[in-house]
Amino acid sequence: MNVLSINFNHDGSAAIVRDGIITGYVNTERFSRVKKHPGIREVDLAEVLDQSNLALRDVNLVQLLNLNTIDSPDIPLLHGSDLKETWPDFWLNGSFNQIRLVGETLKCEVLPGHHKYHAALAALFSPFESGVSLAVDPVGAESYFFSPEAPLVRGKQIPMVSTRVYVLASGELFGSGLLGAGKLMGLAPYGKASAVMDYSALAKMGPREAFNRLREAAAREMEIVWENGNALNASLALRAQQFLEHELSVVLHNLREECLERHFDLNLCLSGGTALNSTANERCFSTSGFEKLYLHPACGDDGMAIGAGLWHWHVKLQQPKAKRCNREAMYSCRGYDHLVESALENYSDRLKISEWREHLEIASLLNDGQVIGWFQGPSEIGPRALGNRSILADPRRANMKEYINSKIKCREGFRPFAPSILFGHLNQYFDISESPFMLRIAPVKQANVPGITHVDGTSRPQSVRREDNPNYYDLIASFNQSTGVPLILNTSFNGRGEPIVETPGDAIECMLKTGLDALVFPKFIARRASGNVGL
Repeated sequence: MNVLSINFNHDGSAAIVRDGIITGYVNTERFSRVKKHPGIREVDLAEVLDQSNLALRDVNLVQLLNLNTIDSPDIPLLHGSDLKETWPDFWLNGSFNQIRLVGETLKCEVLPGHHKYHAALAALFSPFESGVSLAVDPVGAESYFFSPEAPLVRGKQIPMVSTRVYVLASGELFGSGLLGAGKLMGLAPYGKASAVMDYSALAKMGPREAFNRLREAAAREMEIVWENGNALNASLALRAQQFLEHELSVVLHNLREECLERHFDLNLCLSGGTALNSTANERCFSTSGFEKLYLHPACGDDGMAIGAGLWHWHVKLQQPKAKRCNREAMYSCRGYDHLVESALENYSDRLKISEWREHLEIASLLNDGQVIGWFQGPSEIGPRALGNRSILADPRRANMKEYINSKIKCREGFRPFAPSILFGHLNQYFDISESPFMLRIAPVKQANVPGITHVDGTSRPQSVRREDNPNYYDLIASFNQSTGVPLILNTSFNGRGEPIVETPGDAIECMLKTGLDALVFPKFIARRASGNVGL
């Protein structure tokens, strides 16, 4: 059973699920190099089919998600077009059960709803037999309860005023609700909110009225952070963050009570774009009364295609829930290591290339203060760099955050960086059980890693097990061997305004035009031949 699922909303993606196994996955922006690219293009369709070793005629069912229901106004704002002109031509019959796509007529479904497929992805990847999966985004929230006897039973639709207010605040501060949400989370700890505010009353208002109340309160306790000549009121960010945490805490409390009433285990899965807010995740989960938490790395709309395919297999076709490893959640289906040498050859006149054999050689670069690009295998699923498309640095250096933000990422100086840490040393630095996908936060317990410690004393660790990524684990272990510090600074491998790099050529281009000192592939280290950035 080959199911092709396509998400037409922002963070466009396509996946092929064959008998419950993900055999192909494309996040459009990684290939188009256009941030938040909605839907897919014909070349992306060909790519996901090629990953699965299928022709289009081999597909048994095409699922179409968010086809006519959700359009972000930020896409035309960002790119001057809604980018629908990039989609492949397709035709649907009057019953919406057949699609003519690139010359093939196939069975299809235009899937209703939105949150269902967010919730399915988290629940069906989780290690839990029973619990509740909550999907939250600016559209609202929806809960689904699951157990072996009752897979994904729909709970309540939950209106969420704070998620829409969060988008309004992001737009006010950064000009984009879609791209500004992560920035707002990083800015919030710089704000001040000492006056008591009735967030319960705000939750009963419309989003615009609630936002205006927050803005008025923030204006009275203004804390300005200057960025590129712009005065950003961090107190507005803090108020928006606090409102979200208040409302999410109420929702989780009610869901816990409902779990008990329905006799489901107290296991919580979070998904939807709001689940990328690690600060809210941790604070609200810690006070919720739930016992365990799971988040899939593709919380946003980029993961919905996978969720829909798994929904069809496990819920509609009633196939038993499978045990899935972290690697299946973390990394896509296309590797590029075999293309590295040819890519280096294509840029040979602009690069100095050497070989490496021991991880200690790379650890010594970090120990010397160099910032490196790290590229291996297939790219990550979701927006977090998890050791295959990463920019890496020494976390002990207090100036590293400012240097990477200004010279390499070219982004706002208040934005923090996260660490990758050996799983066995996690409790040495963080009071947290596990965080394989870099979606949870915790206070930093040691003072020797200022490069990954945010202004509020927290960080968002990725706990690395060797079975999840042996090569990356061995690098961190080598850094620990040479420095006594079992973690490294890890941020996504991309330049300003760009998606994460996908191919070796993307990685080389990013290294050439940024302040990276070196680019490390399996076996090879590449540096600029001239030593000059951007040449």
